[in-house]
Amino acid sequence: MSDESRIRLKGRLKAWFAALRTERNLSPHTLASYKDAWRLLVSFGVDERGLAPSGDWCVTQLDRALVLAFL
Repeated sequence: MSDESRIRLKGRLKAWFAALRTERNLSPHTLASYKDAWRLLVSFGVDERGLAPSGDWCVTQLDRALVLAFL
């Protein structure tokens, strides 16, 4: 298993949202909108691929086909 396949998406997203809040000083409304979009993607991944409902996926599970089907 490669190092990339072991990277957990949930942890990366938490760090990204923290950086957006502190470093980019985005409005709370913008952050809420971004989080809502991720919640929708997680829900889609659960329905379409049977991925973990917690959103605790490996980065490799978030592939091009899933994103395109979601969009």
